[in-house]
Amino acid sequence: MDKRFQSRLTLAAVALALTALVASQLGQRVTATTNAVSAVRPAASAQLGALPASDIIIFVDTERLVNDTLPNFLAGDAELFARAKAKLDRFQKETGVDPRSFDSLAIGMRLGATSSGDPRFVAIGHGDFVASQLIDTGFAAAQKKENIGRVEEQYEGKTIYILTPAAGRADNCSRNGKTESCRMAVAALDSNTIALGDLESVRATLSPGAARVDQSLVDLATRNSQAFAGFAGNLPQGAARHFGIRNGRADKLAASVRQMYGSVSTVGTTAESTLALRTETAEQAREIADGLNGLKFISKLGFGGHSGGSKEKVEAFSNLIKALSINVQNDEVEIKLNVTQADIAPLMRRY
Repeated sequence: MDKRFQSRLTLAAVALALTALVASQLGQRVTATTNAVSAVRPAASAQLGALPASDIIIFVDTERLVNDTLPNFLAGDAELFARAKAKLDRFQKETGVDPRSFDSLAIGMRLGATSSGDPRFVAIGHGDFVASQLIDTGFAAAQKKENIGRVEEQYEGKTIYILTPAAGRADNCSRNGKTESCRMAVAALDSNTIALGDLESVRATLSPGAARVDQSLVDLATRNSQAFAGFAGNLPQGAARHFGIRNGRADKLAASVRQMYGSVSTVGTTAESTLALRTETAEQAREIADGLNGLKFISKLGFGGHSGGSKEKVEAFSNLIKALSINVQNDEVEIKLNVTQADIAPLMRRY
């Protein structure tokens, strides 16, 4: 991914984005979840449907994740459980924002939507917080840590807060006058919902006349009602370059994928992830499956030259590859991975 886009994403993350992203990956609460599965699809569909037109969409039921999924998944590993809680506690201490206050997160991304080729994105976060207070708290932390400023803009009856770089720092967003396509912004959609992303995407989220995400993508991202996370995407020509694989054959195979969708769910200490790739032709689907099966074969040979903790991580990664289930039907490749807590614990301890 382009370094300029990464730097702008980091700028926003200091203020608010990591709040939502951390909540989508780690969490710990001891309260019980009731009727979570039955409620997730309508909530996900509504929140994803509020996104502007996007190539890729992601939904995470963070309330279910923190209340049910991770406590159960990490129940047998006190060390990992403590690490997860410590990371969240540290984030809250540094920013003043509790990532566990988010109950859902929807992300939309447009690939190659700017003149520089950078992706555009917006994240809609809903939760048990007062949106205006969350924005003020996140900005205060960003201002203290990075000396980031903000300016206000009134748009469609809402206030958009546009983040500005610290005094003395180069403003890369002003190149070619394309400020809207790369400035990071945040706005309160209602009392307990925020939208964060580049300025144009936040404006599109607020605009009642803007095009919305394709309903077919929403249906694909929410088709597994048992999942705490789902995603879907239509990949335009040239989209593969954004993933930075930098391998000739892998880049070629990635470029043949026109649509993807999948989900992540857990039952106790077992997690299941599913990824479906739709290509232009059945032959391309078979080539992708052959490539993945080749990786499985290599992983069975083992990896040498590692010792200590690194050996444990390499073996864990190799075992994950060997556990892949790969099936092809016409122009679609389905990739499934079922893992237990013990399978991925060595990788999780790295972070």
